[in-house]
Amino acid sequence: MLFFDGIFLYFLAGTLLATALCRTVRQRTLVLTVASYLFYAAWNWKFLFLIFGSTALDFTLAAQMPTATSARKKLLLTASLVANLGSLAAFKYLDFGIDSFNRLIGADFALTEWTLPVGISFFTFQSMSYTIDVYRGQLKPHPRFLDFVFFVSFFPQLVAGPIIRASSFLPQITSALTSFPRRAGEAIPLFVLGLFKKLVIADNLGLIVDRVYGSPLDFSSGDVWMATLAFAGQIYCDFSGYTDMALALCVLFGFNFPLNFRSPYFASGPQDFWRRWHISLSTWLRDYLYLPLGGSRRGTLRLYGALMATMLLGGLWHGAGWTFVLWGFFHGVLLVGERLLKAGVPDRARALAAPVGRIVFLVLTLVGWMIFRADSAETLGVLLGKAQGFADLSTSIGDVVIPAMAFIAIEHSLGEFNREHGFFSRWTYLTYAGAGVLLVLAVLMRPAVSPPFIYFQF
Repeated sequence: MLFFDGIFLYFLAGTLLATALCRTVRQRTLVLTVASYLFYAAWNWKFLFLIFGSTALDFTLAAQMPTATSARKKLLLTASLVANLGSLAAFKYLDFGIDSFNRLIGADFALTEWTLPVGISFFTFQSMSYTIDVYRGQLKPHPRFLDFVFFVSFFPQLVAGPIIRASSFLPQITSALTSFPRRAGEAIPLFVLGLFKKLVIADNLGLIVDRVYGSPLDFSSGDVWMATLAFAGQIYCDFSGYTDMALALCVLFGFNFPLNFRSPYFASGPQDFWRRWHISLSTWLRDYLYLPLGGSRRGTLRLYGALMATMLLGGLWHGAGWTFVLWGFFHGVLLVGERLLKAGVPDRARALAAPVGRIVFLVLTLVGWMIFRADSAETLGVLLGKAQGFADLSTSIGDVVIPAMAFIAIEHSLGEFNREHGFFSRWTYLTYAGAGVLLVLAVLMRPAVSPPFIYFQF
C-alpha cells in the first residue's frame, strides 16, 4: 500500500474517521496500532510476527534493566542486540554472505532466497535504540506495552523511516491535539510537495537512470554523467518525498518529528552533508556507533577508525552488496580527508577556497552516487571508465535532467529561506496555492508506472 495509491486514501480516511470517534487516548492509540498492523499486513502479513516479536522482546528486556545488576543489564542488552541484529542479518545479509563465500572459494552453497521484510532496517533500529537508551539510563522503561507497540509500528514511518526515538515519540502520545483543520492545513501542503517530488521528479528521472545504467556501454561519457546527476535527483526526491509525506501524515495524527533532510546538496563538505542527508540515520549511527567507538575523544587515530567503521556499516545498512560497502568506504575517506585538510590548511585559506570546495564536493558526491547505484562491480567499472570525460550529451536526457535539478535547487533555496525566516507560516495562502499547482502537475506529469519508493528495499 503506497502513499500515492488510491487504496491508501480509503485506508487513511477510515483511520482518520476511527480516531475521530475515539474518546480516550488509549482508544486512539489502539486504533492507530491496529491500523498500522493492517498497513504492514498489506505488504506481507507473515512478517507481523517478526515486528511484534521484536517489539515484545525489547519491551520486556528494557523493563527489567532498572532493577538488574550491572552484569545482568549487559546480558539483557546483549540479548536485544543479538535478536535485532540477528534477524536483520538473517533476512538481509545471509545470502550476501553465502554468495560472497561461494565466489571466494569457488563453492556452490545454496542461497536461502528469503523474502526481505519491508522496512526491517528501520523498525529494528527504532526498537533497538529504546533498549540502548534504557540501558544507558537516558530513558526510563515505558509502563504501557500498547504505547510501545504503537511506537514501533506507527504506519507513516514504519517502512522507510525516519527513524524515530522513543524519547521523542512516546511523550507525544498523550499530548493534547490541536484542531483537525489546523493539523490538516499544516499536513496537506507538505504531503503534496512529497507527492510531486516522488511522482514527477524522481520517477521521471528514474526512467533515464534505468536506461543509461542498464547498458552504460551504449551511452557517451556525457550521458553517464548526466544520468548520475539524474540519480542524485531521483534518490533525493524519492526518499525526501517519502519523508515529506510520512511527516505530513504524522502531523495529521498529531505527531511532530524533526526534519530528515535539510537541503543536502547545499552542503559545504562531507561532514555537513551527513548533517543534512537522512538525518535520522546519521544521528542514529553517531549516537549508537560512532560515539561508543570513541568518536573524537580518544585521539586522532581512534577518530579516523571510528569514522571509517561507522561509514562502512552505514553503507552496508543500505544494502547487501559490495558496492554499498564501497560507497560507505568512499564517504568514510571523504570524512577523514576533510579533517586532514582542516588540520593542515589555515582557516583563511579554507574560507577563500570554500566556493571551489563546494563544487568539488558536489562532484565527489556524484561519484559516490555512481558507486551506490551500480548494480555490480563490473557495471561500476564500466561507468567509471565512461566517466573519464564529458562529451556527446544527448539532448533528450538534458531536457529532463536540467529542469529537474533546477526544481531541486529552488526547493533547497526556499527550504533554507523558510527555515531562517518562517516565510510559509506567514503566507499560508501562497503555500496552499503552490500545493494546488504541484498537485495538478503531479497528476499530469507522472509517468505511466510509478515504482515503489527506493528505500523500501533497504
